[in-house]
Amino acid sequence: MIRPHLSAEGYVVSAQNGLNELSISGVVGERATVGAFVNFGADWHGPGKVLFGNRGAVVVGEIDGTTLDRTKEIHKLLQIFEPDAVLTENIWGYLWGKLAYGAMLFATALNNDSMADNFADQHRTKLWIAMGREVMGLAPKKGIQPLGFNGFDPIAYLPGATDSEARRALKRWQNLTVCQQKPTLESGETWPFEKEKPR
Repeated sequence: MIRPHLSAEGYVVSAQNGLNELSISGVVGERATVGAFVNFGADWHGPGKVLFGNRGAVVVGEIDGTTLDRTKEIHKLLQIFEPDAVLTENIWGYLWGKLAYGAMLFATALNNDSMADNFADQHRTKLWIAMGREVMGLAPKKGIQPLGFNGFDPIAYLPGATDSEARRALKRWQNLTVCQQKPTLESGETWPFEKEKPR
């Protein structure tokens, strides 16, 4: 759908969870695909209404591990939104780290407890560790060196990491999860991203 509209120098920046860069590059080509990783909290409440929950990691990088002028330009643009945005040569490391993070978060959908309550429950610790390890067990086989972000440490779930390392990492993350549940804006308040209405 987008391919016919790309210029010769055009490119697509993926800022979604998952490994969408693989699918995008299959459509527009690797040269026209730029990787990105985001972890800030936001909810879409309707057209022009977005709840900005909390700041989080924002990262951009070429999927082949190089750094081009365009990557630097994208990075500067992202810094307008997040001053601490990162320019990386290992975007896959961040994306795979987020896969482990996501696997653990998605499993919380099995009940109605908050994320903080889920990770605080010692009876569920083995589940969270198992979810992280399932993803991180595959990463090295793909030649990926996972990277952590915002207090989440995927290294603790890699093959060879001890149960103690995984538990300590989970505890640190649990403490951060409690803090991150406090939104930047008051409950129900939204940032209005609406164009100015004509007079």
